[in-house]
Amino acid sequence: YIPWIKVGEFSGKGQSVRVLGLKSSREHHFHSGFEAGLFYILDLDDEVEDVREQYPLLDIDLARSISEKAGINYPREENHVLTSDYNITFKTGDELILTMKHLADFNPRQLELFEIERQYWLQKGINWKIVTEREMPNRQCLLNFKDIHHALRGFLLDDHSDELIQRTINHIMEIQINYLEFSLPKFSQVVDNNLNITKGTTLRLIKSLVAKGIIKTNMNVPLTRGSKLIKDFKFNISDAGVIRKSDLAA
Repeated sequence: YIPWIKVGEFSGKGQSVRVLGLKSSREHHFHSGFEAGLFYILDLDDEVEDVREQYPLLDIDLARSISEKAGINYPREENHVLTSDYNITFKTGDELILTMKHLADFNPRQLELFEIERQYWLQKGINWKIVTEREMPNRQCLLNFKDIHHALRGFLLDDHSDELIQRTINHIMEIQINYLEFSLPKFSQVVDNNLNITKGTTLRLIKSLVAKGIIKTNMNVPLTRGSKLIKDFKFNISDAGVIRKSDLAA
């Protein structure tokens, strides 16, 4: 899939963002941090099959027909193609179209374009929704998902054997009861030192396990802040021996 509008092709509000997707193994293009923030959550969602951003309303005749019947001026550019921010495909086969917009950016013209999108996807038989900041998780939660997404991507790129991963997880499970009052970075350093492995390996692994839902914690609190302790992480690992690098990539 190639986004209809790539980063750099027009000037948008906010900083443009490129993100390498875990599911797609391709570069995703977002025209603001607001758009990109949701991607990290969707890309880690086991129920999501694929995420396609800047998704085009390619049936121009239908889009023009909708605008004409609704008394809305279609963009003047010849063969202009409207886009929706997200097309999300679920493993069930269902699709969902999302358009993201800050409430401050709502205006009469924007509402007209929303109406074209709404009717277009309705006629295509696909659910369509608007996402504003009110529907988004809080800023800290979004930062945490970005953090664990980057950690998982980095961990998968590192040259870690299945034996190292299993040995590290086994050691985490063996000693974590004795370090419940330690912060995550401090505890991770203990594991690195005990196993004589590269500094940062355990921290990145634990974040990867959080990304895969193997370790649970409150995502509304910074993962590495000193006030968040090991006792705040639920190590839901019944059999560390079955967790391999391929499992983290799945």
